[in-house]
Amino acid sequence: MLEKYAYVASATRSYEPPQECSYGGTSPSQS
Repeated sequence: MLEKYAYVASATRSYEPPQECSYGGTSPSQS
């Protein structure tokens, strides 16, 4: 789980989606 979270955080950081990340905390694609 930690690995997945780290991966998602890295992907989100690269995408730079503040609203989506704040909304669900998961990758924006899933939202």
